[in-house]
Amino acid sequence: VNGTILWMTTFGSSEDEYAEGICFDGAHTKLLITGSTTDSLFVNNIFVASGQQSTLVATFNFSGGLLAAKLLDFLPIRETEYFGNVGREVNGTTGGNYFLFSDCQGSDWLGGDSIVAPVEGRYLVKLNSSLDTVWRKYVIGPGCYYGWSGDDLRTSVSGNPYLTSYCSYHYGGMGHLEKFNPSNGMVIWDEMHEDGRFNNIFIEGNTIFSVGVEGANY
Repeated sequence: VNGTILWMTTFGSSEDEYAEGICFDGAHTKLLITGSTTDSLFVNNIFVASGQQSTLVATFNFSGGLLAAKLLDFLPIRETEYFGNVGREVNGTTGGNYFLFSDCQGSDWLGGDSIVAPVEGRYLVKLNSSLDTVWRKYVIGPGCYYGWSGDDLRTSVSGNPYLTSYCSYHYGGMGHLEKFNPSNGMVIWDEMHEDGRFNNIFIEGNTIFSVGVEGANY
């Protein structure tokens, strides 16, 4: 490793692209990347989106070749123009499933459309090897008085996703470190830290390490 750039690539849209998270899949055979894209996008030479910001999940080989890609807009049945989605973190498992931590903002507002998306906020999403959604779990959102954030997503060897998030109150806030059931997205346990937050996670065997911020206790 000497810092030499071997290749660079894009998602393939004609306008803004944002890459937020990257990791190996569980078997270390490909790269997982998540982020968002705006304006026109072609996936495998098929036009799939235009005009608004969509969460994008993609897999690449180690030479930068696009293997598969999917836009996730949280709308039933169809993918459509939609505002303000972005994938923040993505992890892979040895079982061929992926976990995505993604923002969903607002509902479909174009042309008086009556389709309403899930509530605004951040979601934990399980994807299969084809990048199709298996389940979606609301984690944090507008119930936080002064906003919310999510910082880190990691998956253990046993396949459990672990997630950190923070909810800001009028005074102080609450940090969360949560363990989820990979089968259905249910919370197994939630370690809460008042007026502090968990930022990053490192998992070694059955031990979880986390660094964060210790805040004032109001």
